[in-house]
Amino acid sequence: MNDGRVEEAQAQFREALRLDPGQLMAHLRLGEILERQGRIDEAADRYRLLLRLRPDLPDALFALGRLALAQGRLEEARVNLRRYLDLGPATTGGSPQAAREWLRRLEAPRP
Repeated sequence: MNDGRVEEAQAQFREALRLDPGQLMAHLRLGEILERQGRIDEAADRYRLLLRLRPDLPDALFALGRLALAQGRLEEARVNLRRYLDLGPATTGGSPQAAREWLRRLEAPRP
């Protein structure tokens, strides 16, 4: 995936999930590929599935919060970004600084 061979990576992640539907990182990486392909709804569905498998996975919470924010699903964004920050995601692929800033904007009083 990192070498730009996205189609090959996508096929490998799908095969990994066929063999073991509980492969958390395969779900996460497949969501990332779907995002890169502009398949935002499918990516969000993949992150939601991942969170059903493991509700405390910071990377999935961050990714779903970011996507929800971009799609205007503000309450879903707020919930997922808050959960992400509550977990103290110091070593994840997300960005605590970005999550805090997005939440600040979401929770600011509206004129």
